[in-house]
Amino acid sequence: MSIVDARYERLMPSLDLLADEAVLAQAWKKSDAYIRRHNWYADILELEQVSLLLPQTLKDWQRQVSTNDHRAASPLRLVPAPKNGKWHFPSKAAGGDWRFKPIVNNNGDVQQTEPDLRPLAHVSIREQVLASAVMLCLADAVETLQGNTNPASYGSMAQARQRVCSYGNRLFCDWIEESDGKQHGRFRWGNATTYSQFFVDYERFLERPAEVCREALPSLHDERLFVVKLDLAKFYDCVKQSAVVSRLRTLYQRYASEFAIPYSEVEAEPFWQAAEKIISWHWNPSDSAGRSELKLGLPQGLVASGFFANAYMHDFDLMVVGGLRQGLGIPIQINGVTVYARLLDYCRYVDDMRLVVAIPTESAQNLALETLAGDMSSWANMLNLSGAVCYDATDLKLGADMRDISDGFVIAALNKDIGTFDTMTTALQFHMYQPVMLANTGQFGGSSAQAPYKAHHERQIAHVHGNNQAVISIFEVDLLAFRDTRKIESQKEKKAAPAGFKGRDLGAAS
Repeated sequence: MSIVDARYERLMPSLDLLADEAVLAQAWKKSDAYIRRHNWYADILELEQVSLLLPQTLKDWQRQVSTNDHRAASPLRLVPAPKNGKWHFPSKAAGGDWRFKPIVNNNGDVQQTEPDLRPLAHVSIREQVLASAVMLCLADAVETLQGNTNPASYGSMAQARQRVCSYGNRLFCDWIEESDGKQHGRFRWGNATTYSQFFVDYERFLERPAEVCREALPSLHDERLFVVKLDLAKFYDCVKQSAVVSRLRTLYQRYASEFAIPYSEVEAEPFWQAAEKIISWHWNPSDSAGRSELKLGLPQGLVASGFFANAYMHDFDLMVVGGLRQGLGIPIQINGVTVYARLLDYCRYVDDMRLVVAIPTESAQNLALETLAGDMSSWANMLNLSGAVCYDATDLKLGADMRDISDGFVIAALNKDIGTFDTMTTALQFHMYQPVMLANTGQFGGSSAQAPYKAHHERQIAHVHGNNQAVISIFEVDLLAFRDTRKIESQKEKKAAPAGFKGRDLGAAS
């Protein structure tokens, strides 16, 4: 017989749970343990002070969360940290000390005299704990949808690859197999461990492409295999904070529907409003002054950032996996001729991706690896699509959140109200300043694709109306045309951008 109160059996998006003393205490324990072990820029005095005054501090945090009063939030402090680089110790005659070793090219010219610095953040313990509390309430949903990284838990290696592609910053979970074969992740929120051990999941991530190649080699016909590594440059800095909450909300709705978890959007609304306040950070003015290039997405130093990053990237994963199942071909230019690389597998470790592709042998002989890497990067940069089911798409706030981070918006509909959704698509394509594609069922009709071009007749790219019909529409959409407000050479002239739109600054694959 369990001695745990029933409401703690499964945490969920509830303001009462978010402000619960037991949940906040566990969020503090996880955050404190993680910071002391991993963050070399921690404020130990602050951690000790909270430890000594924990009961009183928890009550203050409870009150602040319950009343949505976040005036006590502290701004982030900038911690410039050098990336990997060589360091040396000059002689005393040269000034002594230890310094970054300048990078010299083959001609002996100095290319770089100072190291690249990453904008790490010192996050106060209050902000750490509240973000971790949000993570605790949503952990089961996000981890379950990402799948179990242990290949031994599936019937075959191929089945494992179909169910999971995200390996980095995964929470430490127990996995329960449901009667229908689905695996349900349950996060151990009551202990001090937060993330799975690095070497276990990273080893699985590195082994996966090699395993795919071994399996694919016997069945290849005049093709060569390539494993392509892509990295999202400045990924954490480019994540839009408000979009994180939108993604979390959508993921939990999907999880509740798929696993029959009781969930009321109305009852959960106070939780999501509190989450928006908690997942909102800014730099200390003294640190950001004069640093126009300094951005802030997910703080690199926040315990929960890895979890939020996975939630943010989940729809991207689904999109690539969906293309993989449909036999997606990736265009590559070889000597002026377009050749399509066959995508065999995709996996991701936070912002580090591995793709296995097969290219015809004849074409591969003339393929420079730099060309392959460049074309694959260009392809990845075009995949900034977002989407929603028909009802969620009516939420104007969702469109506002997605406007600055996606290049195309897809609406999956099963709805008879054709007129309303036609009008909504027309409004969204301009409001979001990107192509909007609405796919309704053939039973009701009303599918369309529109983009904010200046000429009225060019805005409507595809349009299918009439019920009880099966129609396949094939059309081209330029996802890169509306990334900024500048007038660039294009076959079609763009409509002027809406008020407030300044362009999309997205992390680029490299």
